[in-house]
Amino acid sequence: MYNNYREALHGLARSARFFFGGSIVFGWVYVLFSLLGWLPVLLAFPLFDLVIYFLLLFTMRTFISQISGQSIIKNLILMPLQQIGLLHLFIIATKQLIVKKTLWRGRRI
Repeated sequence: MYNNYREALHGLARSARFFFGGSIVFGWVYVLFSLLGWLPVLLAFPLFDLVIYFLLLFTMRTFISQISGQSIIKNLILMPLQQIGLLHLFIIATKQLIVKKTLWRGRRI
């Protein structure tokens, strides 16, 4: 479908906010909770609860990988890169929304 990361990023960014009812704000709320969800746990609870939080996160990723037939180890290793990719996606989506110019499959729309 897309030949490289940049094409895929711009193609997905074009419609990323529509996953959240057309609201870029709700998309950013999801991104921030996804990226920084561990921070309130660290600040409000003992360290043991943070360990439980990450164990639950890894368990969830393991189950999803197993159900979808993906490599569990590969998915756990790539988890931080997936979060960085999500952040990058919403930065591009916000930029496209503000500038009102979108590059899709080599064309400006």
